[in-house]
Amino acid sequence: MKKVLFIALNLIFVLAANAQNKETKNPLKEKPVTEVKSGPPIYSSGKLTDQPEFPGGMAKFLKFVDGKINRKNIEVGAKGNLKTYISFVVERDGSLSDIKLLRDGGFGVGKQALIAIKQSPNWKPGELNGEKVRSLYNVPIVVTVN
Repeated sequence: MKKVLFIALNLIFVLAANAQNKETKNPLKEKPVTEVKSGPPIYSSGKLTDQPEFPGGMAKFLKFVDGKINRKNIEVGAKGNLKTYISFVVERDGSLSDIKLLRDGGFGVGKQALIAIKQSPNWKPGELNGEKVRSLYNVPIVVTVN
């Protein structure tokens, strides 16, 4: 009797395991594919001999962005320092492209930072051994809301 019960229970477990849906969804397949620009390579800051630079330096860039952020469009309830991380490519002519939000500080601050950076004047491009190259630049933007 114990053998029959043991076999029956094992059979139930095997059938239950095989009845499970084996198809798993891959979340990467569901995301839209972004178009990658072809062209010259993009260099990270560690490989460059001269870093890209905003005219007047980083302090002026942060002041420029802060002045362009429309605080009226930041959601109600936001208080304190809200930090957002932005990534972009400084092109060989100094223009900015591929501007992306890496981490949002919440309350609509990330969207406002993107809008502000898109208004930026041209930068001094990064250089590799005296040649102007495309370079990746990441920057934290801190917005103080009272």
